[in-house]
Amino acid sequence: MSSILIIEDDKGARMALSRAIEKWGYKVLQAGNGQEGLKKLKSKDVDLVLSDIQLPGINGIEVLERIQKEHPQVSVVMMTAFGSVEKAVKAVKLGAIDFLEKPLDLSILKKIIPASLQTKNIQEDRKKLLSEVKRTNSFEGMIGSGEKMQEVFETIIKVAPSRATVLITGETGTGKELVARALHRLSNRNGNLVTVNLTAFPDTLIEDELFGHDKGAHSTAFEDRDGRLAEADAGTFFLDELGEIPLNIQVKLLRVIEQREFQRLGANKTHKVDIRFIAATHVNLEQKVRDGQFREDLYYRLKVLQIELPPLREHREDIPPLVQHFIRYHSEENNKKVDHISEEALNLLNSYDWPGNIRELERAVESAIVMCEGNTLEPEHFSKEIQNTKIKGDVVTIQVGSSSLKEVEKELIRCTLIKTGGNKTKTAKILGIGIRTLYRKIDEYDLPYKNEKKSDETE
Repeated sequence: MSSILIIEDDKGARMALSRAIEKWGYKVLQAGNGQEGLKKLKSKDVDLVLSDIQLPGINGIEVLERIQKEHPQVSVVMMTAFGSVEKAVKAVKLGAIDFLEKPLDLSILKKIIPASLQTKNIQEDRKKLLSEVKRTNSFEGMIGSGEKMQEVFETIIKVAPSRATVLITGETGTGKELVARALHRLSNRNGNLVTVNLTAFPDTLIEDELFGHDKGAHSTAFEDRDGRLAEADAGTFFLDELGEIPLNIQVKLLRVIEQREFQRLGANKTHKVDIRFIAATHVNLEQKVRDGQFREDLYYRLKVLQIELPPLREHREDIPPLVQHFIRYHSEENNKKVDHISEEALNLLNSYDWPGNIRELERAVESAIVMCEGNTLEPEHFSKEIQNTKIKGDVVTIQVGSSSLKEVEKELIRCTLIKTGGNKTKTAKILGIGIRTLYRKIDEYDLPYKNEKKSDETE
């Protein structure tokens, strides 16, 4: 029988919660404050902790941090009032499995407990996954060796098990859908990932698409039909291009997020759903809120957790491995034998600003492969716009060929170090990575200038 420790200073709420959980077949321990809870963790076998954030003395965040250090095998779910959601988000980033808003919905808690117990060793799983990401510089179809993308990968790994809504922001083509897929795949949710791109439907059809309808709800409703929200029950609902949602639909979506229920068009019956919401946008939603085009309450409900994807021009160090990946994939897809890119062509790709980001880079490489008759991509295989790019003076290029992603990264750092005469600060600036990341990579790959003093960091 699994053992659950409840840390809650409100005795009435603690007792009621304890009775409910015991009825579900779990052993329950109780503590009225953080200090008492930590003492019980030392003396009792505990599998899961349910802790309030607002506690007398040691608060819930401090309790979580102590548990992470002293009892890393124990999973933690935080409980919070809506006004403390920011603290709950911090808790998830620190390692809490999930958080629940008060007043607690016992039907949701009943589902969260077994899922949290299944991820009892999640901290160890996270460490292994993070280590693998750093080793391969790739994650769930995404590629990135620099600090910005590694930070994105780490955030995904930390927040994926939570039920909290996530808002993914970033320019078009930065990979927002890949992030949504990764969040769903790494979660504990057994249902489907249902994606709705709001630009694919006229305003008049969005409500029907999301909520479904009962027979006779409108002139073309010849039979009952479930909407996409019903398909996402027990799973994840990904709302792409969130900024395009009409105002009249926003209030209905807010109800689903807050109350986990909705009604089909023309229906009186209310449907309960268990859905994790993820939304993505390339527009400035805060500006839309100020302009009265987006509901402020919906914005903050969706922005519980935010993942911001950087534009490709801000992590150019990932262009060579991305090009390598796209060459391999699209050569096979198009039955071509292309396996190299010339130094001059890679110079162009490294210098171009990529307003369409990774998606535009992929299309450019695929188009060049189709145009190429040999095995090496040259400048003439790319569009005139790319060919006319002014080469940046600090560009460092390497041959991509059939090397692994790690080999590409190692060679890129080595060549840049040679170009800068071993100046670590200049090397880090050219590569678009932090100085600490550079030193770590130099040690990892045993590169030249490894043992030189770090006197150039402020040059």
